[in-house]
Amino acid sequence: MVTGNGEHDARITNDVEIRVYGLMRSGNHAIIQWVQNQFRGKVTCFLNNVDHGDHDPYATNKARVLTGVEDDISTDALRRLEKALLIYSYEDRQILEQSGADFVRSIFQQRFEQNRERYFGASRHRFDVLILRDPFNCFASRIALISERGPVGGVSDVDIIASNWKVLAHRALEILRTADPHSLVVSYNVWASDPAYRARLSSALMGSFDDSTMTVTPHFGGGSSFSLDPITVTTFARKWRLLLDPRTVKRVPEFWLRLRGPKQEDYLGRWKLYRCHDEYRRLFRDKEIAELSEKLFGDIPGTRAFLRSLPH
Repeated sequence: MVTGNGEHDARITNDVEIRVYGLMRSGNHAIIQWVQNQFRGKVTCFLNNVDHGDHDPYATNKARVLTGVEDDISTDALRRLEKALLIYSYEDRQILEQSGADFVRSIFQQRFEQNRERYFGASRHRFDVLILRDPFNCFASRIALISERGPVGGVSDVDIIASNWKVLAHRALEILRTADPHSLVVSYNVWASDPAYRARLSSALMGSFDDSTMTVTPHFGGGSSFSLDPITVTTFARKWRLLLDPRTVKRVPEFWLRLRGPKQEDYLGRWKLYRCHDEYRRLFRDKEIAELSEKLFGDIPGTRAFLRSLPH
């Protein structure tokens, strides 16, 4: 790795190392794909959904995305390779349901910090990036995911999901209060709508601003919980038995609401599809969730009236 004064520093493996953490369905993969694109044309590595605790992310990731290097590179060679960017991400995996640990304590462990350089090599710049989405749309997306595909390796208990959202929200407020340049909060709500916000984030992470992936839906995480596949002869031939399944027939009213409801780009209004859902409504009887959302995201259209409609 070449240093700023033109000298070669053999100790540096990663110019920029970013630890990303956030609940599933918070826009993690869209943001990570965008961050990787801020280093376009350079060698980058993204290790997706790694194990919590003191584990080697190169050995425990669910998938990896590489740029500037062949996909079939061995793990050992990739570990040693000089990279402009290394990203590894944590989601709320099933271990949180089994162990009872909260999201933050499960990730930030002393033994991992002691072994971090052994896993990754040395990094010139390090950042911790917390991704947070408003609870109204995040919870709706999680309930949609669980009802359609199960927890897909994540937490299935919505009360635990809500509890960990609060843990991350409190951490976000603390990060914003201390203003540590190496510990960042990314609001998915603002990131998705504000190019100036994205430009500032790119600069803070030492990238070169590039918005060309903003119209691309990432395939990691199964895409959006609210997207509906187009009906073609091919998809009908492949899925016709599923269409006749009694469980599918039972959910026809929900699919109809989704077809008539918020469009794919209406990322702030998708919660409306679940405003009459009993389990969803129950989560928001926890007044702390609404208070934290107000502090971090302000007024999301329609949500204050929704909260007033809940039984006290």
